Amino acid sequence: RVRTHFFFRAKCSRLKRQMQFFLLQNTLLVIFIIVGFWCSKRKNVYPIIVIAILLYTIIEGLRFGRGIDYNLYYDVYDQIENSSLETNHEVLFISLCKLLIFLGIPYQGFILLCSFILITCGISFLKKHSEVLLYSLPLFFLVSLLAENLIRWFLGFSFVLLALSALSEGRNIKFVIWSVLGGCFHYGLFFVIIPFFIISRIKRILLPPWIAIGLYFILVVVWSSDFMLNFSNLVNILFSTSERFSMYAMDADSWLTGANREQTVIPFTTHIRLFCTYTYLLFVGKKVVIEKPQLLLFYNILCVGIVLFPIMQPIELFFRINYLFMFFQMLIAAYCFYFTFSQKKRINIGIRCLGFLVLFFYINNIEGKFLISDPYKTMYIWDAGNLKSLPIDLFMDE
Repeated sequence: RVRTHFFFRAKCSRLKRQMQFFLLQNTLLVIFIIVGFWCSKRKNVYPIIVIAILLYTIIEGLRFGRGIDYNLYYDVYDQIENSSLETNHEVLFISLCKLLIFLGIPYQGFILLCSFILITCGISFLKKHSEVLLYSLPLFFLVSLLAENLIRWFLGFSFVLLALSALSEGRNIKFVIWSVLGGCFHYGLFFVIIPFFIISRIKRILLPPWIAIGLYFILVVVWSSDFMLNFSNLVNILFSTSERFSMYAMDADSWLTGANREQTVIPFTTHIRLFCTYTYLLFVGKKVVIEKPQLLLFYNILCVGIVLFPIMQPIELFFRINYLFMFFQMLIAAYCFYFTFSQKKRINIGIRCLGFLVLFFYINNIEGKFLISDPYKTMYIWDAGNLKSLPIDLFMDE
């Protein structure tokens, strides 16, 4: 009877956390929709934007145990606090941690600050496209959910967003400053910043939509991750001399082929969803770019991301890089939806139907991410009790 009572209480606690997570995440989504609608119609938007920033910072920043990186960096933060860390981590990351520790701010304060920086930089980027904020703010929420795990990656990328905003306006000095700032939080971001800059030098649509979607389809059908084994010797040479990255050299064959990731095979239904979404974004996006040339950079970045997605997706490190190319679907998709639904134009019925289908796909995708069954993925700081972090073993199969 005691065991049954304990099991019932544990199950109720788990269901309570799942419901709490679902309601808070959907509340934030609804707030973003309201804020996006308000800001797309009015000029005095700062008070309501501040509300959105604060709510995002609190709801996302108070998440506990949010993926493997959260728990790994707790140990790093703790070691920095106790002056026992010997590391070659990026200088700005270490400096920020030391500053927060000096001010007496615990690890969760660091997480709150990361959430605040991401949403502030994100809104600063999107605010220059105010007419589509009704769509772009909720989509930003969707594509930034990965930041719950890839904390330092998105901390640096927050500044890259400001860099790209400056680059699209021809402010090259600001681009360099923001890029260096972002890269000094995560050196891996330079593998994104440099291609972004090269793409910005191309003053036309990089690939016709039918060629881009054709290449995507061909790579989905014919690409094999085993081809990446040809680069295992190069990986050993690059990473074996670094203690921090030596684990990649020792396990090069596994992560180059995606064998170290549990979910590398995309279901057929997902392929259909992705093909419809990318077709819509590429073809309608081209029409949008013709009307709004300032979107050319972001369209071309997304185009590269779509074409390379079948190659990059199964491989963890490459997936992280490609994800930042795909990140700009939130802006291009927002303009595509605005072009399809909000403008008073006669739109082809086929495009309108495809637009509704893709919009449904995005809604289904974000709601699916809120319906998490694993209890340790739905925790907030008040659910942690005496825990400071979660065991890494819980995340090793992801």
